[in-house]
Amino acid sequence: MQMRLFLRRKDELFWTLAFPVLFILLFGAIYGNSKWEGMSIRSIDYLLPGIIVMGAMVTGIMRTATGFVQEREQGYTAFGADTVNEDNTDRQSIIAAIIS
Repeated sequence: MQMRLFLRRKDELFWTLAFPVLFILLFGAIYGNSKWEGMSIRSIDYLLPGIIVMGAMVTGIMRTATGFVQEREQGYTAFGADTVNEDNTDRQSIIAAIIS
């Protein structure tokens, strides 16, 4: 089910899959098979792990941000409020429902 929800969100798909691939293609086109001075590996081989980590970080940031917005719209989070949603459900009940 989570996979279907993920595939429906085009913005998350772009930032998760296409953005890192675009960076790999961009830096591959810029540097190609060239080697930087003083290094024995190709430039793209040096940059690739960083691009992969950047893709993972962007994915985490996007999921956290969209999850927070969804919870905010559903009334699970309220800044400094004792009552969280329109039904006057207390915070402990909501947290218990989320955990279980």
